[in-house]
Amino acid sequence: MSVHRRAALFGGAVVLAATLVPATIASAATGVGVASTASLVSSGSVFRVNVTYKCEPGTAGGVSVEAHQNVGGGFVANGYGFARGKLTCDNKNHVVRITVTPSGERGFKKGNAFLMADVSSCNNETGNCDLASVERTIKIQ
Repeated sequence: MSVHRRAALFGGAVVLAATLVPATIASAATGVGVASTASLVSSGSVFRVNVTYKCEPGTAGGVSVEAHQNVGGGFVANGYGFARGKLTCDNKNHVVRITVTPSGERGFKKGNAFLMADVSSCNNETGNCDLASVERTIKIQ
């Protein structure tokens, strides 16, 4: 896990998704999925994607997103995103919309991008944490 993903994940990041896809689930009560499409905004400087998450009651959670896209000319746009705020952890699926911002000089464009999303869920009393991750190619429109 990259330093950026770890910082976003444990910094209270939150991400949402519309279409649940198979994910690596650390426990039956923790899960994450990513929509198959995202919306390009601000002339390509950022895009927004929906992420679905699930975590169990009595936990505090966070969701983060990392994206990479070949933008041509030997350049790759890289970006990170999370939603600020508290996750609702009640063993039900919830959706949050995440804005992914480039971390370098290259913005995103319409087309395919590789995306990784994580959800963490930590028990408030024991401090034990579960992590679920999903990786997939999405289409930025």
